[in-house]
Amino acid sequence: MHLSDHDLRQLDDAYVEGLSEAQARALLGRALADLKAARERLGQNPGNSSRPPSTRAPWEQADAAQEAAATPSASSPGAEDGEATGDEQSPGEAPKQPREAARGDSEGKRPGRRKGAPGHRRTQHLPVDVERTHAPDCCAICGMALTASYESRAHNARYERLLRLWVFTCATATLFIVGRRSREVVRQVLGDGFRNWLMSDGFWAYRDIDQRLRCLAHLIRKAHGLEDSLDRPAQRFGTQILQVIATVTAAVYKARGGAPPEGGLRERHAPMLNALLDECLRQRRKGLPAPPLTSAANLIKMSSRHCQPAGG
Repeated sequence: MHLSDHDLRQLDDAYVEGLSEAQARALLGRALADLKAARERLGQNPGNSSRPPSTRAPWEQADAAQEAAATPSASSPGAEDGEATGDEQSPGEAPKQPREAARGDSEGKRPGRRKGAPGHRRTQHLPVDVERTHAPDCCAICGMALTASYESRAHNARYERLLRLWVFTCATATLFIVGRRSREVVRQVLGDGFRNWLMSDGFWAYRDIDQRLRCLAHLIRKAHGLEDSLDRPAQRFGTQILQVIATVTAAVYKARGGAPPEGGLRERHAPMLNALLDECLRQRRKGLPAPPLTSAANLIKMSSRHCQPAGG
């Protein structure tokens, strides 16, 4: 967002009329970019962003439940032979009570802490040890440069170092570790001599590892987010990424189930991957935000790693 809530509170008709034509055009460009970003944020859902399924609106959850119910599920062994499954009730068996009744919940009982019960809160208090001054270098509305001669007002803020739960997993073990969100935790767990392939999200601390793959689910969601964007070049770029993902995925699964095509998968799909790389570089020169470029670049790395003949 270019304009903050504080900037918008200062805008009114009299202020806009006092702007020059160049300043008004600059303000219009920032307002248009913020409007598109706001509408795209409103259009985010679990299918095109990292939002969890619980953030769906109630009517959207009902639609998703109907689609899931319409999808045929795998039948249990013996169901075709007429055997009773675990969900069926045997003759003479007492009817199952609702889950709430089984827990003994009384009607009208409010959830949460009861009045007079002791509360729980964080016991660790992090002291403030550094004070830093952050000042804007230009006006967010008209873009005019700001120097020390302009009047300014200080706002206090507090920054606390929060700890995160890290999860590292492989085929045989899973490690949970609590620490700061920093590169030191990655080095502590993986070490400086890590030479295997690492699949991760887009956190910057992993970028020093050469053999790193982005999670395919993250790539697909980001590509769907580009497709739903209000920017036409971004829409085309998202569609191109999804097409490459679908083509590469289908080719890899086909090669695993049978003989690889003549010449190998990597050589066969090299023109498509090179075209995607050229588009990444072109979008970078145009100033496209980093996440889509990073997603596409990791897709190219993933394809070059997996698009090879079976047994190669």
